[in-house]
Amino acid sequence: MNRIPLPTLTPLPIFRVLACLAAGIPALFSSGCGRPGVRAELHVFQPKREEPARLEIQAEVAGAQSNLYYIWFADTGRCEPQESTEPRTTFQFADGATQDWVTVEIWQRGKRVAQSRTDVRRATGGAEQPSTSEQELTIEITDLPFAEPGGPNTRTNIAGKVHGVLRPDYRVVVYARDDGVWYIQPTSRAAHAIGPDHTWSTWTHTGSAYAAIVVHAGYPALRTADRIPYVGGDVLARVVCDGRPK
Repeated sequence: MNRIPLPTLTPLPIFRVLACLAAGIPALFSSGCGRPGVRAELHVFQPKREEPARLEIQAEVAGAQSNLYYIWFADTGRCEPQESTEPRTTFQFADGATQDWVTVEIWQRGKRVAQSRTDVRRATGGAEQPSTSEQELTIEITDLPFAEPGGPNTRTNIAGKVHGVLRPDYRVVVYARDDGVWYIQPTSRAAHAIGPDHTWSTWTHTGSAYAAIVVHAGYPALRTADRIPYVGGDVLARVVCDGRPK
């Protein structure tokens, strides 16, 4: 019986095999598997009226926040610290300067992942400055809920006290954290009055941690946040606590 000769198969070079495999790899990782982006917004405030040449600058960061490193620059002034793992720095105007620009670069594992820039202006005698009472304002949570899974069907109470000189337009905004996200409590845009005895209270959905900030009435509080705002501008005081263990 005659055999039909089989065609000779020429092996592909290894680099062509690898190239073919690599061509299919992006499809495996292109369906929403990328690392969440990091975003930052700078907030500027003056901590002391007697030091108009110094400003506190804080970065409010959203997105993946592990292993972040901050590098601060000013066009003519000075930032201290210039490099740190904390999202804040103290800015000093250059001699005679009344305006400058401050930039922060945010690095993560050796790669720059975000950048933000803001202009800063030295306060003049007629500019509105934070009052001494606002600078000394503090807030505490006296009735701290348990750390529990959150959700729309959960409910508990939270209460606290504000220390310092109060003004009629001060309010307290409360947040609870669930799955790494802070949610305003107990409803969207809720802001709670402070009593004559400086206490405040409300109900809240449960969470792993709880936070409260003192703000001016009309403050546009975020419904959800990756991080509780730092003190500055309309945010006069803040407290962040892990929920009580059971």
